[in-house]
Amino acid sequence: MKNLFCLLTTFVLLSLLSSCGDDSDDSKSCTQADFVGTYTLNGSNACVADSTFTAPDSFLLAAGPSNNTLLEDGDEDLVLDIVECVASDDFVSYTIEGEQVTIQIGECSWSYTKI
Repeated sequence: MKNLFCLLTTFVLLSLLSSCGDDSDDSKSCTQADFVGTYTLNGSNACVADSTFTAPDSFLLAAGPSNNTLLEDGDEDLVLDIVECVASDDFVSYTIEGEQVTIQIGECSWSYTKI
């Protein structure tokens, strides 16, 4: 009977230890409202990897036609889909972290701050 009690106690303790853990979700969640705003460039607008690209000094992201889309500078032709804090199309991506946005075009990237 003593062995059964020890076995049962060990099983309960192992169950408790394995159920206690960090259940935090590392995936990011952003909404359209997180992106909407005017942004200004941090640093140079040049691209070291490809001199044919230069970044604008500032730009505006506006709400798009649906909750998971954005318009860059109000341009209806550039609709960006939002997935896990990244708004992108086939050419450009905007990654948001707090008040900072990073634009990625090919191998070029620039950092912007929301004003």
